[in-house]
Amino acid sequence: MFGTKSEANSTMKSLGLLLLLITTLLLTNTLAMAKDEVKRHMVGGYAPIPDLKEKHVLRAAQFALSKVDSQASYSFQVPQDAELTVVDGYRQVVAGMNYQLVLVVTTTKDKEFVGAFEVTVYDHFGDLTTTKWGSEKSREEAMIMMDNLKESGQSVREELET
Repeated sequence: MFGTKSEANSTMKSLGLLLLLITTLLLTNTLAMAKDEVKRHMVGGYAPIPDLKEKHVLRAAQFALSKVDSQASYSFQVPQDAELTVVDGYRQVVAGMNYQLVLVVTTTKDKEFVGAFEVTVYDHFGDLTTTKWGSEKSREEAMIMMDNLKESGQSVREELET
């Protein structure tokens, strides 16, 4: 099979190095994937909300909307016929639940864009408070987020209980 003993040794060394290289690459890839998995599921961290129409999410969103004019300083005022859409959100389990939401406000009658903003709402077992008013979003940013939501298969509009 091998011509001489030195050719056999050389071939075995090459195969050994190749096997070592493949094993190193597989191990490195596995460790990188495990690190990403830990980041995605970090205990105590924020995680994406899979269903933005979930009752608790909508309740937090409606609460935030009711506080915008009195607590935040955005360039818009919430009209009486406001319609609210949750276009993005994350939640964090604490002693209760933190919701980081992106909300789009439109008018009910003609669906005219009013404003969009980020907010963090803390739900302490039913007692809601806003803990952070985030940045205001432009009309273009809001429309892109609404389009992305439609493409993901989620309904954009949802009736909120008042």
